[in-house]
Amino acid sequence: MRKTLTLLLMIMVTSAMAQEKKVTKLNVKGYRVALAPDGSGVVYTSPGLIGLKHFDFSSKKETVLSKARGAGYQPSFYEGEVVFKERTNKTVLKRASLTSNASKTISTTGVSPKKWAKTQVMSNKRVSKKEVSYASTSETLNDFVVAYSDGSEKRIAPFGDQEDYIWVSLSPDKTKVLFKLVGVSAYVCDLKGKILHDLGDLENPKWVTNDKIVYMITEEDHDSFTKSDIYTISIAQKERKNLTKGMKQIALYPDMVGDQVVFNTPEGDIYLMEVSQ
Repeated sequence: MRKTLTLLLMIMVTSAMAQEKKVTKLNVKGYRVALAPDGSGVVYTSPGLIGLKHFDFSSKKETVLSKARGAGYQPSFYEGEVVFKERTNKTVLKRASLTSNASKTISTTGVSPKKWAKTQVMSNKRVSKKEVSYASTSETLNDFVVAYSDGSEKRIAPFGDQEDYIWVSLSPDKTKVLFKLVGVSAYVCDLKGKILHDLGDLENPKWVTNDKIVYMITEEDHDSFTKSDIYTISIAQKERKNLTKGMKQIALYPDMVGDQVVFNTPEGDIYLMEVSQ
């Protein structure tokens, strides 16, 4: 009787765990998917970062925002619009509505979408004291930049300027910087470059909250992905969760807002996953 009860409890627990996530394949194709901050839709690009599209979860409508080269490289959201670069005869920065294909040029200086959006936010706040604005990798990759509201910048290279620093981002509370040291590990440091956490060798890390980071762990064979899972890690508790455990899809380049996770497969299939944690 005791064995039967134990087996039933195990089945119930397994069933409950299986119900913790809902996975939906979107009826669009794309790569490098990014969730809108309000979780209402996604933007994505095509191979080679050519073009940028938006898909609205409510209307199920796909909108072409750009067909230009470079438009899919790290677009940024700002006040219900998306900001992106276009590389044609010259590099221009544009902002487009998420509900139409209307866009307008906002800069020709070569500024990145993230830098422009963060600068606008700080400008609109009319800050009276110096505040951190954003963090990003440098053009040479040999360090990264922490920028401030007064226009000043601090260049940081925690492991020296002979290394490459990628996937650099500022935590939501603007007290920590997340980055990947190419070929080594991902780290979290303070604004002076002091290492706070070694996260291990992972890819495409992104802040979800001040404590949670989403990322992927991949396996490759001759430059082709053979396996990839999406994880989150709680920095404070050192707890890792495999969000795609048991799924057959090769889940790449995740983005996460709240309990929503999006990713694409090598074939360009896009999935929306809702998880309860």
